[in-house]
Amino acid sequence: MKYIYLLLAIFSSTLLAFGQISITQNDMFNYGETVLRSVDTLPVMNDVGPSGANQNWIFDQVSDPNNVVAESASAVDPSTTPNAANFSTSNLALQDFNGQYMYLSLDQNAAIIDGIAAQLGPLGETAVEMSPGLVLHQFPRTFGSSFMQPYGFEVVVDGSLIDPTISQVRLKRTGTVNDQTDGWGSITTPYGTFDCLRNRRDDNSVDSIWIMPIFPPVWTFIQESVNAETVYQWHANNGKLPVAEMTLDSVGNVARYTWKSGELITSLEEQISDVALKVFPNPTSDVLYVSLNKNPSKNTRMTITNSLGQVVYTIDDIIAKDLTISTNNWHSGIYTLTILSKNGQYQYTERIMICN
Repeated sequence: MKYIYLLLAIFSSTLLAFGQISITQNDMFNYGETVLRSVDTLPVMNDVGPSGANQNWIFDQVSDPNNVVAESASAVDPSTTPNAANFSTSNLALQDFNGQYMYLSLDQNAAIIDGIAAQLGPLGETAVEMSPGLVLHQFPRTFGSSFMQPYGFEVVVDGSLIDPTISQVRLKRTGTVNDQTDGWGSITTPYGTFDCLRNRRDDNSVDSIWIMPIFPPVWTFIQESVNAETVYQWHANNGKLPVAEMTLDSVGNVARYTWKSGELITSLEEQISDVALKVFPNPTSDVLYVSLNKNPSKNTRMTITNSLGQVVYTIDDIIAKDLTISTNNWHSGIYTLTILSKNGQYQYTERIMICN
């Protein structure tokens, strides 16, 4: 549930000179777009900085490249996904790097999560439909705007996957999100500087688990847990997802830092070329081979970026089918290889693991 919170753009005419922005439906994903993100799992910052107007948040440091992992979110038509029947009213789906889906309803008033389809441990692939849905944004989002909304879900799954004596398992959550847009200004991340709005989201929920044995076939309450999570997010125009996001632990320390780590990738189906690519070995340590099935078109560009979004290798005009790239001086971690066609549209992207 960690991967996604969205949106952006319309400037207030009276505050434009000061860089204050607003977030609207126009700043959501379009089908085929992909956002690359990086996550520092041991962040070095101690707090999220002050609230208020005209702030300058500086969060450009990371703990260690080995603590940074890559994420991505790609927008697809929900009707093309495996769980389309469960989310027939959704008009947007976001697919993450692991192939899991988040389904949303988007209009001029709000962006709402309708549910997810994900691997839930031993329960396998499970579609979780929310009722009511989880509100991400009420539009327009402006400095000082706020909302409080309930959400929840209840899902029943095959209990035999956990224990052969169990017929069914019921998981239920009821929660409330309190969202306050408490600041505006600029934020500097390891990737860049953005004019932004900041919001605080407090998510308080109660989870309960029930089982139905094969005999007697009656629901039995097992346990209940109370959860509280606070997340700060920074939103920029055309950011799609937050350009930065910090999750706090139970005592208020920053436990997870996520930021945008690459340019928006568009992947309009009719613009993808027929260039096929092989990248090997993967993982690798000292050398990487890139092989294309044919000579690329003129002005085809290849870049490789590290988990911070920094370009470590680039070729502006690929003219050879086979390339050899030395990686023995690169830090261990996840890298992203991207090939762009002559018209700037996305053609291919590949995750690479370096082990040095």
